[in-house]
Amino acid sequence: MNASILWLALFLAAAALDWVAVYRGWQRVEWLAKPAVLIVLIAWFTQATGWQGSLFWFGMALVFSLAGDVLLLRSAFFLAGLVAFLLAHVFYIIGLNPTPIPVAPFSIAVAIAAWGLAVFQNRRLSAVVKQKEETALLQYPLFFYILAICVMLLSTLVTFVRPEWPFTAAVLVASGGVLFALSDGLLAENRFVRPLPHATFFVHLTYHLAQLAIVAGVLLRYGRL
Repeated sequence: MNASILWLALFLAAAALDWVAVYRGWQRVEWLAKPAVLIVLIAWFTQATGWQGSLFWFGMALVFSLAGDVLLLRSAFFLAGLVAFLLAHVFYIIGLNPTPIPVAPFSIAVAIAAWGLAVFQNRRLSAVVKQKEETALLQYPLFFYILAICVMLLSTLVTFVRPEWPFTAAVLVASGGVLFALSDGLLAENRFVRPLPHATFFVHLTYHLAQLAIVAGVLLRYGRL
């Protein structure tokens, strides 16, 4: 059987266990299953690429995502988890942009949209977090995080105008960027603005699918899938 199929099956099994645990409120199972998902993805990526060349940055993004996953299991470590994911996005941005973003109508339009999203989300969240003493200091880390996720989203979308990216690989990576932004948006909405039904379940679902799509797209782009 193809090694990628085996890795994919392991990833989906770990992710499904985490999704069920979150939905059912099985905290101890979640503490095991949530890190397991990224551990499997890192092992898959390492076996397929060896982190060679610019693939190193994607490997670092996955490692810091794993660190963020572990830290966010405890609400007391939210800020540390935020910083870990901020660095993960920075590494994704570096990996996706070995050369400057091509100047084209599509990339310009996406850049404007990404900036608009960053401004909107920052204003919305900062207006909420600064009202409470316990969250007021988060407005500054949140600003940098929002900026990073929007630049990462932009970087995934402009793969459509990078000639070295096959269309299918660009679709996968762009889908991952959109899902990642959606996951972070749901998390922020639920934590700072208003509680959402089954929010953690949908945060984990979109996040895991985002990571899978990005990794699959990168592996396809570099001929490792």
